[in-house]
This record gives sequence, structure tokens and C-alpha cells, in this order.
Amino acid sequence: MLNQNKLLETVVRLFGLNPDDLLSHHDSEHSIIASYRIGDISVFLRMTRATHRSTDIIRGEIDWIEFLSDKDLCVSRPVRSVEGQLVEEIMTDEDIYTAVCFEAARGQRISEADYNAKLFRLMGSFMGKMHNATKYYEQPSIQSKRSDWSAEVDQIANFELSESERQIVERYSDLRGHIAMLPKSRESYGLIHADFHHGNFCMNGDTIYLYDFDACRYSWFVDDIAIAVFFATALDPMDGAREKFLNSFLEGYSLENDLEKSWLDEIPNFIALREIGRYIKLYRACGGRFEQLHQWGRSYMQNRKERILRL
Repeated sequence: MLNQNKLLETVVRLFGLNPDDLLSHHDSEHSIIASYRIGDISVFLRMTRATHRSTDIIRGEIDWIEFLSDKDLCVSRPVRSVEGQLVEEIMTDEDIYTAVCFEAARGQRISEADYNAKLFRLMGSFMGKMHNATKYYEQPSIQSKRSDWSAEVDQIANFELSESERQIVERYSDLRGHIAMLPKSRESYGLIHADFHHGNFCMNGDTIYLYDFDACRYSWFVDDIAIAVFFATALDPMDGAREKFLNSFLEGYSLENDLEKSWLDEIPNFIALREIGRYIKLYRACGGRFEQLHQWGRSYMQNRKERILRL
């Protein structure tokens, strides 16, 4: 049995890396992330706790990434271990970890200061191409199949909040009920990234290189679009900001994939589901004491309840 202090050393050896080439290392809520230099390129190790994702479910993520890469989408591809495995499982004294290694995305990180109509069109074009490709994707096994949209929603819906938040919870439940009744078909529903924002891609010229597929799940394609809208406008959720982003985004999207207008009409409902879900998670995290949140969380929660109840 390994202790967690030895975990990184073990995974580095499994993937044939040099410990002296470590660039960065941090421990997130569910994973340990470390980057290493290999010659002129860098790679990222991700060690995920089994309590967050099972090894089989991570295999499903990796399989989809390889599928998208084979369809000429620029994604951060997985790297095989010394033994030729895409996924390695390690047991420590505390937990079981699944380790994967990814090529670093090419290009430069961007920030909100880089937002413009051209970028939004490129984002839309990438997502449209991804959705068009995934219509033909088949998960290799039941065991590795990613969860659907309802898993996260139902988890959030079961959080216990104070009585003062009853209207918020009811609104979330009503949206969940509406969305659950929507039809599913290959043209409208499939595996989506579910975390598409500027923090999860790099720009190499006009080419987007997408990474961080940990949240990928089965849902409607408009859910993926709504998530992109939400993240791009979370702190500026006024209709004008969202319309500006969405108009340019859909210009690019429509070049690569067709969605009937009836689906586009559902985007506000999916944005609201994400907006309320984030409110509930942040409220639960701080027990309603917003001053305890990080800066982004405090900004997000400012007047958010009043806005949600007007939706």
C-alpha cells in the first residue's frame, strides 16, 4: 500500500517521466494535477480519486477524447504509460487513484480580456464540429459509459438549504422536470464536454485546443451551448451580454452542425438550470454567509437570488 506522498513518485515512474522535470503541482478537490517537461513539450498527469470517478468511467472519458482526435478535433490527447496503458490504477493507504497523462494543449491561455466576436464564433464552430462528430460515437462498454445530465442535477436538488431558499429550490425542481420531458435523438442528444469555457482551452492562432474532459456527460447539445453562455457571462448575466455572446457563438456553430430552432429556444432554460445550480452549491458551501466565499463567488452571489426569482 502506498501513502499519498508516494503517489506522485509512483505515477511519474509509470509514465516514464523524470521527477526533476516537474513544472507545477497542485491538489484539487478530486484530483492531483502535475505538469512535466519532456524536451520541448509538456504533459499533465491527473490522478483522480475513485470516490470522484471510477477507473471504468475515466476509460470512457479517454475513449471519447481519442475518438474526437481521430475526427480532427484539436484536443489534449492522452499519453500511454511505459506499459502501453492509457489508464493506470494505483492504491494508496487513503484511496484508489486512477492516473492518466495528457499532452499539453498547444497555444496560449486566454483571459476575459481576449473576449471578442471572432473568438466567440471560433468557440461556436469548435463545439458544432464536436457535436456533429459525437452523433456517431458509441461508448465501448456499459461499465465505461459516462453518466447523463440528471446525475449532477439530482445531487444538487438533494442539497438541504435553509427555508429562506425554498423558492430557489422549487424553481430548480421545476426546471429539472421540464428538461426531463424533452425528447432525445441522435440529432439533439449525445456526449458533451459540459465545461466549455476559456479556462479549458488554448488558442494557437485561430485554432482552439480543448482540454479537461472530466465533466463530460450525456445531455442535449443545447446544454453544452448553455454552459458556454453561462461561463462567458456569469458575472455579467444581463440579456445584452448574453445575446452578444450567443449571436456570435451560434454563427460559428451553425457552420458545423444544425439544430432546429425549437432546440435553440430551450437555451434559456438550460442556462437557468446552470445558474441556479451554481447558486445552490455556493450557498451550501458557505451556509448563506457569502462573505466567506472567494472573490468570484462573492461577486456571483451578489443580487443573484433576486435575479433568479425574476427568471
